Amino acid sequence: MNGRRWAVAGLAAGALVAGGAWWGLDPGGPTAVHSVCGPDFSDDASIADESKAVAVVEAVRTGAYREPAGEPNAALTTQVKVLETVKGEFPAELAVTQSARRGGAPGRYAVPDGLIRYALLEPGRQYVAGFTGETSGAPGTEAWVWYVEPVERGVAGEVAHWRKALAAPPKAAAAEECDDTIN
Repeated sequence: MNGRRWAVAGLAAGALVAGGAWWGLDPGGPTAVHSVCGPDFSDDASIADESKAVAVVEAVRTGAYREPAGEPNAALTTQVKVLETVKGEFPAELAVTQSARRGGAPGRYAVPDGLIRYALLEPGRQYVAGFTGETSGAPGTEAWVWYVEPVERGVAGEVAHWRKALAAPPKAAAAEECDDTIN
């Protein structure tokens, strides 16, 4: 092979390697995923309106902690006693699942980054909780929360506040259709 053929062959091989690297590194899907669904957490009326259920609960005991492989956050399940129902239906007690991550000392958990108005349920404390899904407590179901804050007005005061919030129109109307993926 003369010098010119070597140069052409080298350029062709380089182009193939570069193209293969680009193709191999491009995932072909969304480059960023952002959650756009859910209530306006600055507006209690929006939280009450968009939650499938709202209740004042008392955490009884912390249960299972699960870290799914490849997931940024884990799930912590806590048994709660339902003190008062604001919206939806609840049994007297149910297991509540919430996002969490390991935090500091062994057996301690923390709120995942980016979540607001979201306290971790601690046994012996009372909370107002907004639920996104099933609250029947039936086998095979999980009651997930997206809003949890400690009781500040007493149980009766929280019930009155959240019933008023439920009756008020949210500041912004909920989207008719919601897509959780943005490219």
